[in-house]
Amino acid sequence: MASNTDLQLLWLCSDLESTNGWGSYARGLAESLIARGVKLRILVSRHQTDSTIHGAEVIPCLTSPLAPLDRPTALVWNAYQTARWRGKANLIHAIVEPYALGARTPGAAGHVMTLHGTYAVSPFREGMLTRWAFTRALQTAKQVVCVSQYTRSRLLEKIDLPDVQVIPNGAKLPSDATPGPRNATGLLLLGVGEVKRRKGYHVTIEAVALLKDEFPSLRYSIVGDTSDRRYVESLRQQISDLHVERYVSLEGRLPEAELKRLYREATVFVLTPVNTGVAFEGFGLAYLEAGAYSLPVIGSLGCGAEDAIIDGETGYLIPQESPEQVAARIRSLFQNPELAQSLGARGREHAHSFAWDRVADSYLDVYHAALER
Repeated sequence: MASNTDLQLLWLCSDLESTNGWGSYARGLAESLIARGVKLRILVSRHQTDSTIHGAEVIPCLTSPLAPLDRPTALVWNAYQTARWRGKANLIHAIVEPYALGARTPGAAGHVMTLHGTYAVSPFREGMLTRWAFTRALQTAKQVVCVSQYTRSRLLEKIDLPDVQVIPNGAKLPSDATPGPRNATGLLLLGVGEVKRRKGYHVTIEAVALLKDEFPSLRYSIVGDTSDRRYVESLRQQISDLHVERYVSLEGRLPEAELKRLYREATVFVLTPVNTGVAFEGFGLAYLEAGAYSLPVIGSLGCGAEDAIIDGETGYLIPQESPEQVAARIRSLFQNPELAQSLGARGREHAHSFAWDRVADSYLDVYHAALER
C-alpha cells in the first residue's frame, strides 16, 4: 500500500468555513488529513468569503453549490475547472453532492463521492441532464461514502449501487465544553441550527405550550440563522397563537461565547427534525455538540439523528411531528435530574467517539483502496 504522502488529492467543496455544515465538515477532515501528510488541492466556490487553510492549496473557482443543478453552463464550468486543476492528483474527491456532477472528468485516475443528506437524493428529481450526470458519477465512483445509515438508505431507494460505505460525521468539540450551573435560572431548553422547517422548531414550540403551566420557569432558546423569513414568521405567529411569548425566544446567530453560555446553562437540548418533501436531516452534528456539554438530547426518528443519538442512553428519538411525545420526554427529564445527568454523561462520552482523527483514518482506507482498484 502507498504511503499517505503519496496521496495527491483534488477536492471539490463549497467552502471551508466552520459556520455551516458543509464547510465545517470539509475543514475538519482536511485538517486531520493534512496532519497525516496528505497533499490537498481544494477547489471551492467563488462565492465563499474565507476558505484559507494551512498546508493546502485553496482555489476559489467553482460555481455556487446552491445554483440550479440543471444549468448546463454550471456543469460544464465545474467540469472544466476540475480538469484544469487536477494536475498530478491521483484521486478526485467531491466532498459535497452538487460538485459530484463535475468529479468525473476525462483522464482522471478516479473519484470518490461523499453524500450528506438532502442533496444525496434531490438530483434524481432534477432535469434529465442532472439525473444522468449524477447517476453516472455514482456508478463510476471508486467509492461512494454516506455520512449516516439513514442517508445511505435514502440513496439506495433511488439507485442500486453495490458498495456504499458509511463514515459518520466528525465532531470538532471545544476543549472547554464543560457543563455549567444547570437550572440556575430555571429550566432551559436549547435548540441550535439554521431556523428552517426541516429542523422542526415548530414541533418543540408546541411541546412548550403543553408544558408551560406545569413548569412556569421553562424557557426555550432557538439559536441559528433566521434568513428563512417565511418559516421564521410562521414561528412568530405560532408563538403568538399559543401564548408562549414569555417562554420562547428566537435568538438568531450568537457570538461563540454567548452560545457556550447557553450550552452550559441548558437543561435539555431539543432539535426535532421533520422530513419535508425530499429534504431531510442527514446526520445530526448538533446533538454531539450538545453532548459535549453533558446535555441529554431529544431528536427525531426517520432521519440522520438516528446515527447521532443512542436512544435511551444519550437521549431520546421521537416520531416526527409528535409534540405530545416530545413534551412527555422533556417532562421526564425535568422531573428526574439524575436521569438527565446520566444521559448527559453518556452523551459526552459518545460525542468524543466522533473525533475527526477516526474519520480521517477511515478516509485514508478509502483512498488507498480506491487507488488499488
